[in-house]
Amino acid sequence: AVELATTRQFNGVVCASYGFTGILPKEAVRRLQGIPLWIFHSEADDVYPIRCSTSIVNSLLEYEGATDIFDIGKNLKLTKLIPDKAAKSEPGFEHVRAALVASASNEVYSWLLSLP
Repeated sequence: AVELATTRQFNGVVCASYGFTGILPKEAVRRLQGIPLWIFHSEADDVYPIRCSTSIVNSLLEYEGATDIFDIGKNLKLTKLIPDKAAKSEPGFEHVRAALVASASNEVYSWLLSLP
């Protein structure tokens, strides 16, 4: 989803369990500027660590042409899912849960529809 967002063909992007483990190229970060992005990731994801999602958020915030910090909540959102410690889950469940939570959220659809 993030790679597609760099094409600037979409008004906004929702991403679940972002998995790029490297450093996002500066050109990709530049192309993502101003594209509303909402990332969902579980802290217990056993496929891609949550640092993959926090890394892209930090890259966008640190970029020298970054969006005004006061507008960040509208254009850049990170939802960290906290696993239920009492529930035992199958391997990979927390990875998939991010997509399930995002796709079941009325707030996500309202946010997408509110984008210009």
